[in-house]
Amino acid sequence: MKSIIQKILRCPNCNGKTFDFNSSSVNCKTCKNIMVIKNGKVFFTNPPSDARELLDEPPNKNRWRKERWFAFNYFKAILSDKKYKDKIICDIGVGTGPFREVTDPFPHFIGVDFFPYVPVDIVADLRKPLPITDNSCDVIICSEVLEHIPNPELLIKEMARILKPGGLCIGSVPFLHVVHYAPYDYYRYTNFGLEHLFKEANFSSIEIVNVGNPFDVYKAFEERFFSTHFLKMRFLKNPVLNTLFVFWGRVIRKVITLLWKTVSYFTKSMSISSETALSFCFKVIKK
Repeated sequence: MKSIIQKILRCPNCNGKTFDFNSSSVNCKTCKNIMVIKNGKVFFTNPPSDARELLDEPPNKNRWRKERWFAFNYFKAILSDKKYKDKIICDIGVGTGPFREVTDPFPHFIGVDFFPYVPVDIVADLRKPLPITDNSCDVIICSEVLEHIPNPELLIKEMARILKPGGLCIGSVPFLHVVHYAPYDYYRYTNFGLEHLFKEANFSSIEIVNVGNPFDVYKAFEERFFSTHFLKMRFLKNPVLNTLFVFWGRVIRKVITLLWKTVSYFTKSMSISSETALSFCFKVIKK
């Protein structure tokens, strides 16, 4: 277990901050609550049985969509500031760590999630108060997590609680996205909804960035329509006619793909619209 974790833990039962640590458990001195340690991870909850385990492997950037690339570069640019070099960075909902390249250089990095993926240090239920002390973290990362939380107001207020005054929270949420990680997919947010949630949690200097121009949004609709629906559906009872129908659908898809490649150079300079987005990235400061 990382030594930095011993300094920031709090007991979820009594909010106690003093513990006895050994190789297999963390024992609260106040209420005698016992938290198990496995493979260096502290378990404050048991992973849900219906959760779909993700593959713990290095991120495959070749499969990243534009919104993932944007978030990666957005976080990287912010955290490249030397003032964060020795700060405590906490990734809430770190998952398999798609942004390890950004976070690995930080010696005081802490990963929190409800499943013991490789980058996770604290296994906790994100729907409940976090087992982390007040004003203990300098930076929080929360990327593609809020849509999976049924009570996001609590998690956002918890992030504000564990941040130091003036602490930074950066993250992202999808807007145009298929249902994913079912059944734990609850919300899609607008920039107005995000701003409201952060203001209610006492954050200031709220920056919310629309990701993707109108062309990107239209292209995403087209791709998901063909890949998710059209090419997998059976339209006609006659198998020969159905095969021909799908064949022409594939031809149309190829033509559209070539069209996108032809005009994509000219659409890069298209202005971002306040009414459409693939996703949103945010940067907020605790008052």
